[in-house]
Amino acid sequence: THSLVIRHYNRVGVLAGVLDLLRREEINVEEMENTIFEDAQAACCTLQLDSSPSESTLTALQESDSILQVMLGSR
Repeated sequence: THSLVIRHYNRVGVLAGVLDLLRREEINVEEMENTIFEDAQAACCTLQLDSSPSESTLTALQESDSILQVMLGSR
């Protein structure tokens, strides 16, 4: 299992874009939690994935104007 943590702005469509990139690679999301911070401007999403995203997908996520930080780990 791979853990993908994404710090992002709390905007409509951000998570849909993340999930679309994962869908294109046929990566299954096994578990997902999104926490919106107190000021409601930013959030942190943790996704448990069945496989690791490619470097190109990680780069696409990092280059998004709505995403602040991308971290990938394994558990």
